[in-house]
Amino acid sequence: MNEVKSSTDGSMQLDKRPLETIWKVSNDLWHKLKPVLDEYDPPKLTGQ
Repeated sequence: MNEVKSSTDGSMQLDKRPLETIWKVSNDLWHKLKPVLDEYDPPKLTGQ
């Protein structure tokens, strides 16, 4: 998750480093994520 950090001048900055890939999730979490993935990144209709 991105982290908010304060800079030397006292302002807040968002750490925008990319997140690491998640390779394993629990079955409970997968059942929640699958409908979201299907809606926003549906499977391709072609074989490749």
